[in-house]
Amino acid sequence: MRYPQAYVLIDEEYEMPPLATVQGWTSSKAPIYIQGVSKTNKSMEERVGAIKGIHRCLGGKWSAKDHAVVLTGKKVGYFLTIATGHYFRKIYWIDSVEHAAAILRVRDALDMARAFEYHIHDAYEAYYQVSKFISKHTGDKPFVDEQIEGLFASRMWGDRSTAEHHLKRIAKNETRAGILQRLDL
Repeated sequence: MRYPQAYVLIDEEYEMPPLATVQGWTSSKAPIYIQGVSKTNKSMEERVGAIKGIHRCLGGKWSAKDHAVVLTGKKVGYFLTIATGHYFRKIYWIDSVEHAAAILRVRDALDMARAFEYHIHDAYEAYYQVSKFISKHTGDKPFVDEQIEGLFASRMWGDRSTAEHHLKRIAKNETRAGILQRLDL
């Protein structure tokens, strides 16, 4: 497929019509790719997976089974967004082969941030177990380290690190999230 490519995410509950119908909804004669409908293409599937992962990290409603429609061109036909109605999730863009590689790097960075979150949870569990062990063997109340407790409490309430906030902003900017027509190209 040519560039730029628009990646339109649609709720899994939407009953995807045949490829020819969706093609008719676009304002272009260029071929489209629909995950699970079109002939499988390894690089397209990798990009769709990256876009879905970025969408999830940006806090959008998502499911791994959501539909992904990939279009070539500078705008997405309004009829496509109207036809899918409230099932329309979001649109993301990839402008070139180099940009696709950058999107994959953003996805990898977001995956590392998610791994960081899991490690923080594991650290909390280990801290809690050590505290219980000390309490059981000394007879004292569980000890409290205010710095550690503050970190864990803020994470549990959804606070994120500065790095995580920057990653989200980078992901949104790199994918041009939510833009229906690319006036910048």
